[in-house]
Amino acid sequence: MIDRISNLRSYESLSAAALEQESPSAGGRKQGFLLGVVAVLGALLFRFALDPLWGDRLPYGWFFLAVLVVARFAGRGPQILTVVAGLALGKWFFIQPRYSLEIAHTVDQVNLVIFCILSGLVMFISAQARRMVRQELAARERIAGILECTTDAVCTLNREWVVTYLNKPASELTKTDAAQVLRREYWKLWPEMLRTRFESEFRGVMKRRETVHFEECHPLDKRWIEVHACPYDDGIAIFFRDVSLRKRAEASRAQLAAIVESSDDAIIGESMEGLIVSWNAAAEKLYGLTAAEAIDRSFGMLFPIEEGHELAPLLDRVRKGERVNHLETKQQTKGTSWIDVSLTVLPIQTTDLQIVGISITAQDISKRKREEAEREKLIKQLQGAMAEVKSLTGLLPICAQCKKIRDDKGSWKPIETYIGERSNATFSHGLCPGCTENFFPAPK
Repeated sequence: MIDRISNLRSYESLSAAALEQESPSAGGRKQGFLLGVVAVLGALLFRFALDPLWGDRLPYGWFFLAVLVVARFAGRGPQILTVVAGLALGKWFFIQPRYSLEIAHTVDQVNLVIFCILSGLVMFISAQARRMVRQELAARERIAGILECTTDAVCTLNREWVVTYLNKPASELTKTDAAQVLRREYWKLWPEMLRTRFESEFRGVMKRRETVHFEECHPLDKRWIEVHACPYDDGIAIFFRDVSLRKRAEASRAQLAAIVESSDDAIIGESMEGLIVSWNAAAEKLYGLTAAEAIDRSFGMLFPIEEGHELAPLLDRVRKGERVNHLETKQQTKGTSWIDVSLTVLPIQTTDLQIVGISITAQDISKRKREEAEREKLIKQLQGAMAEVKSLTGLLPICAQCKKIRDDKGSWKPIETYIGERSNATFSHGLCPGCTENFFPAPK
């Protein structure tokens, strides 16, 4: 294929000649018949000039040369005319008796038969050659059509680094016109390629005759170009395409993968069939399972049996495009322990909103759950204490004389002891102003 595409432009004259022979126009037919007449007359004049030396030997030899010339450059009609004219003129001028229409000797008959056989063979070979040319041209046209329609840019260079072919995608990618770059040196057309990987790889292909495939950033416009260069007999063929979008997408995916891998949250990718396809380092730490142990298994293996039935409807909702945020549940680790987790389950969608998978983010909330339980316990204790404190505001049996209070068991206790047992209050003793004046009156 490389040999065929390399010289498509150089076969234009051959195509025109072959097509003219196969389906000649009126002018082409006239030129063919004129060539036949000229060839026969030339052979006849040459034969006359050599007659003193040549005599009657091989009377059809020179006309056979005329047949060869016409078979090479003209169609079937001029070839038949040349053969018939050669037969007639040969019989008339060069057979004994001289200038008669008789064939006098057996050797002349043999010469006549040989001339006819050789002329027919030449005409057959010429027809086969034209057929092969037509097939070759048809194949070249098909290849040229394919190369013009392909999305890959194609450029061929001969051994002198001259551009011999450039298809339409290559013209668009290089922003040049094929007619302006053909038959010009590659390195003069694109000098920015010198002293880059492009130059070293291309020269390596030309020298070592080995195929190379690489991706490199263009030195000027910073586009990423994927190149496949291979040798052929006359030079090298270069297939290339702009892969900048793919490289950016790969960089984005790599960055996203790094973010997922370094996340403190367990991030799990799941297929539409419910099997785990990705498992980051945080998931390994949370569940105690390596990626090799988890991938291709069901995410339901982490749920208790009594809660496993909730997973299928949950995933069905996500497959329909719903989002499940902060679902709190229990899951099992590699051992026998259970952990409290908060799950966020989201559909993975393509740019055209096709759901192709499920993303699960799991956060360990066991510590928060323990703190919440402790907080609830403290709240209940406080509520009990407050209830006891509030009970002091009810009806209390108190002695009118000594001020002792009777508790629930019927014991009489000092008021300080009773209140101290039922609250965090402590007492300090002193005298109020009235008692102080009563017990310690001021001197008069």
